[in-house]
Amino acid sequence: MLAGDWTHFTFCVLGIYASFLAWGWLQERLTTTTYGTDGRFVFITFLNLVQYSVAFTMARLAISTGLVESNIGRDNWDVHREIMQVAVTNTLGSLFGYASLGYISFPLHILAKSCKLVPVMAMGFLMNGTRYSPAEVASVACITVGLLVFAVKPGQTDYSTELTGVALVFTNLSLDGVTNALQDRVNKLHKPAPHDMMWILNMWSVLLLIPCAFYVAPESVSSQIPGLQSMGSGWMALEFLQKQPTALTDMFFFCLAGSIGQNFIFVSLRQYGSLVNVTVTITRKFITILISNFAFGHQLSMSQWGGCVLVFLGLLVKPVALAYTPAHAKKTV
Repeated sequence: MLAGDWTHFTFCVLGIYASFLAWGWLQERLTTTTYGTDGRFVFITFLNLVQYSVAFTMARLAISTGLVESNIGRDNWDVHREIMQVAVTNTLGSLFGYASLGYISFPLHILAKSCKLVPVMAMGFLMNGTRYSPAEVASVACITVGLLVFAVKPGQTDYSTELTGVALVFTNLSLDGVTNALQDRVNKLHKPAPHDMMWILNMWSVLLLIPCAFYVAPESVSSQIPGLQSMGSGWMALEFLQKQPTALTDMFFFCLAGSIGQNFIFVSLRQYGSLVNVTVTITRKFITILISNFAFGHQLSMSQWGGCVLVFLGLLVKPVALAYTPAHAKKTV
């Protein structure tokens, strides 16, 4: 890359690090802190609603002020309909992801979220008969073993809580896999500008979550589905935030950090490709675990650190294999 490209690339990397490290820290703070006598902020659906609203607003402002390009109009219903399908799976996935924090520690949550490749490959093999390269198989093996090692704590005999949390994360990742497939189809057919995808996706997510946040689901249903347990609690969330302004501040900066991070992700994907973006994301998640470990007092054993290393080694196998594979052979890796 030229000097100017390196400057821009460094800016994108620092932007991703700064925004998502802050986002991860604020996420754990918001979902684990006891705010006065009102307890912890447990209103997952409402939190997602605000996050999507802030991201939508930021994307629309960027387009309306001419800072970014736009090639999809508000009246292009074919594109809107397809992106709405993306919003459905993306929104459901987020609910399960947040719900997992009620069962597992934040470091394990981040580590499991890093294992997106596993359910995607499993679904590809079971549903489509997709065959994978040795590098991909080795990657899955490292990730799976690393996650199992990380989940086992010395002296622990009851693993039901951790298994429930990991199951919720993998449900989230499976839905993410469907989301990615739908996004690929939209990008291939319609080629929307990055911030068009951002504002349309977040707009539909907001519209989907408004009734979920302010409609009280029957207790017999919501109590059985972790991701639905905070549905209909929008009014309670507003009351909680009115009583606890510190929680409101944490939520605002959490949503702001996530929205800023989305901008850097879209820009880096557009200009430098997924390989660079994956590498940056992997290292960012590892640093997130370190920050969580020291800032919130999570004690990790040597075996858990080993499991963590195995997961990230597994995540690096495929990118490294691609980087050192001749261009004419990359389709087979």
